Amino acid sequence: MSGPFEEANRLWFEEGRTARALRLYESALRERPDDPAVLLQYGIALWSVDRFDEATALLERASDLREPLAEPGRLTLEAWIPQFVGAPAPRHYPEFTPEELDRDGFGAVPAGADWRLIADCAAERRMFGVAEHALRRWGGVPLDGADARELDEIRTDHEAQLGAVRLVQRSAHGTAGPMAGQDATLRLEVRVTPAEAPVGTPTTLDVRLGNTGPGTATVNTRLLLVPAGTVGGELHLVVVGPPGYRNDAGFRVRAGPPEPEHFVELSPGERAARSWTLENYQSLHLPGDYRLTLTYRNEVARAPDGRPVAVANLSAGTVFHRSAPESAEETT
Repeated sequence: MSGPFEEANRLWFEEGRTARALRLYESALRERPDDPAVLLQYGIALWSVDRFDEATALLERASDLREPLAEPGRLTLEAWIPQFVGAPAPRHYPEFTPEELDRDGFGAVPAGADWRLIADCAAERRMFGVAEHALRRWGGVPLDGADARELDEIRTDHEAQLGAVRLVQRSAHGTAGPMAGQDATLRLEVRVTPAEAPVGTPTTLDVRLGNTGPGTATVNTRLLLVPAGTVGGELHLVVVGPPGYRNDAGFRVRAGPPEPEHFVELSPGERAARSWTLENYQSLHLPGDYRLTLTYRNEVARAPDGRPVAVANLSAGTVFHRSAPESAEETT
């Protein structure tokens, strides 16, 4: 979709023109009141500027519209919406109001302003264009490794959120499903162990990608685990936890494209497997049921060395339970 929504995204994510972006998001919503991508991003933007009731209303509308979407878009909405419904905990950086965090008003900022603090305030509110601009104003360029890492984290969060919005957008318009030529003989299997345990128990995520067909299949076995909506990566992770759950692990992934050696020929019945410590990616700190979904996506028809590759978009999931810690149960 072109028009107000794409221009609003440019102003929000790239330019940091807060008020102008919000006006264009409002125009985009009037044009497409039932577009879940517009509802998602405009809702998050309203959350960023403390308009929590309006944000919640839009995000709940987006949630109501998720069922007809292709699976990647539906899972992305289920992962992102709960993070922005309702007011957050008190901001760690309350020094600047949303109205002050707008690049169009920075001409009035005093010469001795603490641009690093402005960047922190904006980043906490997911006002990425403002945060990147302010951090660059902090002496013109990042002064040390900490500044460079913060700028890298801002860009990673920026790419993850914009990638999620675009994935929902493609799903809503029918272009995010399996591509033509998808190899239907691949199978994705997911297991979480232990399936039932107290909060704090180490948890392992095991994934297997297998060839269930009669012939050889060349597949991308890098199996890079990334948050849903991230550009790149092969395994897109979504975890929907108990009511009130928000992931505190905050994992980020930055990696280049897969190398030729990642594309492996699997004989019939052969599987590629990987395992992860799930707490490195999800905090799992609340008791209750967790629904985990992984989507394996390889939309590249040929490996870097020219070999044909199985194009696939496969999902698998599981449910596991975490109970209150034993010490907490004993004292109640």
